[in-house]
Amino acid sequence: MTFERSPGPLLRPAKSRDFVATVGLIACVAGGLSGCSDQQVPPAATVAPTAVSQLGAMVTGSARVSSTGEIEVAGPIPTQQTQINASRADSLAQVWARVFAAMARPSLERQHGTRINFPALLVCGRTFFARSPFQPLPTSIPDAVQRSFGPYWLVTLCDGSGPAISLAVSAYATDISLAGGTLHFPQFSGEEFKWVGIPAGSAGLPLPPEDAVAAEFTQTGRRVAATPELVISGRSSPQLARWHLRLDSAASVRTGRGIVSAIDVYAARRLAGDTVLAHAAPNQPTSVKVAWLSPPPMRWRGPKAPPRTTYSANATVTPGTPVVFESVVGILSSSTGH
Repeated sequence: MTFERSPGPLLRPAKSRDFVATVGLIACVAGGLSGCSDQQVPPAATVAPTAVSQLGAMVTGSARVSSTGEIEVAGPIPTQQTQINASRADSLAQVWARVFAAMARPSLERQHGTRINFPALLVCGRTFFARSPFQPLPTSIPDAVQRSFGPYWLVTLCDGSGPAISLAVSAYATDISLAGGTLHFPQFSGEEFKWVGIPAGSAGLPLPPEDAVAAEFTQTGRRVAATPELVISGRSSPQLARWHLRLDSAASVRTGRGIVSAIDVYAARRLAGDTVLAHAAPNQPTSVKVAWLSPPPMRWRGPKAPPRTTYSANATVTPGTPVVFESVVGILSSSTGH
């Protein structure tokens, strides 16, 4: 199953399309981040879902299981930008599902693996906040670039048969208004929404935190000792964000470069049914170059638009936040002594 990176809103002013495409393309090429391709080594084993009654034994410290049997997770982090909350993200997602989702039917149903009942789509399940690994960009940089490198809310849409679409809604999508039963975008738009079809039978994208904790505990035998935080993996799709899990003691894990000691692991889903544990690669970039085109003129004469200027800046990686990972392909020992 290949998850395609969506370009942004299905309907937006045409003048902003190549602007946003340039942002994503140059950032991946210039940054050289493995997250752009999302090619991962398959995990050593697929971990079966774990009953919520067992989750309590898998966490300690500040990690908590709620009274409803859900793993409590980290919420939004304030930035210099105004952000929408989870309720607003759900509202935008519901209207997007009704007005725009069917326009992406071919790719969404290919990713889902079967037909989607688009008229039945409803927001369902938990909505998660995915933190950006980058520090906020200067406010002088265009809004679409800000959104591309910013945080997202991950909303699940169900079609009556289960989770069907994962919609990432930019936490910076403050300029979209709801009126007349539709979404109204600003003049220059882009990166407000990113969508992928959820493989049929899957619990959703991103990986549910309960599955992430269960996978980590089953493979390493270590308990999660801090509140799990969902972090976007470099420049990859928000739906492929990884849960950052801080362990109660170091585990010896096998990666492509041998055995390493890990106190922090990162869990995500790359293929239907697969739970992939990862470890931060030893060499991490401190910044990623991003480039964008100046907006086209509002009016011009002639068959072609006038030349446009390319601008660039550096997106600084938040210290201590990895953006390049190596897959965990085995565990040296799962003995815990707990």
